[in-house]
Parts: sequence; C-alpha cells; structure tokens
Amino acid sequence: MQSGYNLREIINLIDELHFNTRAEKHEMSHLYEDKIRNMGNAGRNGGEYYTPRPLIKTIVKIVAP
Repeated sequence: MQSGYNLREIINLIDELHFNTRAEKHEMSHLYEDKIRNMGNAGRNGGEYYTPRPLIKTIVKIVAP
C-alpha cells in the first residue's frame, strides 16, 4: 500500500464483511483461491502465496484466537 488512506478504506470495507454461515465462508474461500490462481504469470499459476511472518504475527495478535 502506498497510501495509508487507501489502507484505511480497505480495512473499513473488510470490517463490514460478515461470514456467519458455512456457505458465506465457503464462497469467500472460493473467491480468494480463484483470485490467487489468476495472479500467475508466464504460464505459471499463482496458486502459492507466502504470507510474511510479521504479518502473520500481527493478524494473530489482533484476532487473538
């Protein structure tokens, strides 16, 4: 993200999403996987995405599972 304002807008939009049912969760995972698959280039699929360790730690800290 080049702009903190853009990041804030994205966070606000994500915060409005609710996945209360199994069907909603399944649909979101399907959309995500499809998006990752389409991110490939030069004949490769984009099926692999490695989340940086600091991001994982931040997500876990905020979600507090």
